[in-house]
Amino acid sequence: MVKVNPEAPDVVFDQEKLLLRAFYSGGVNSNRGYPLRGVGPHGPVGFLVPTGVNCSQQNGVPAIEDLNAACIRPLGGFTLWEASLELRFPLSGALSGVAFADASDVARDIGHVRFTVPHLSVGPGIRYLTPVGPLRLDIGYRVPGAQALGEKELSIEEGSRDVGNLFGISWLPMAVNIALGEAF
Repeated sequence: MVKVNPEAPDVVFDQEKLLLRAFYSGGVNSNRGYPLRGVGPHGPVGFLVPTGVNCSQQNGVPAIEDLNAACIRPLGGFTLWEASLELRFPLSGALSGVAFADASDVARDIGHVRFTVPHLSVGPGIRYLTPVGPLRLDIGYRVPGAQALGEKELSIEEGSRDVGNLFGISWLPMAVNIALGEAF
């Protein structure tokens, strides 16, 4: 558990730089079982504290578990790996289908590649060919037990609280992605 005061000047300075320089993963063009920037380190960002939400405690720096969910945001990291496997097949005319498996991880430390935290997601998708590229609809399912190997679920610092479930249903760890054009 990392305790960081999100409002300390040196922390705010580092977070401002990371918003533009850090690696992020998750979303329509990387790991489709997660929302945009849903994979990797999460925590409070001092200068993005939502209005009307208390993101601090009276007596010192709060543990991340004690913070309001609205205070937790993707922080990004210095090491990223991503892998995707996609099987494409024709359905009818301009319509085609896909089956995919995506995995990725973002770590805070430089050069720290963690294959034990694969954030594995799988799912189906459809493609409709348009003059400007395919219109894509993918439904990614986060495979239980394959997010962090040996762990039942991800820690809050890895985004377990921040990453939403489809329609707010706790047993439906999915993301729906719509995009125009190929991801790769």
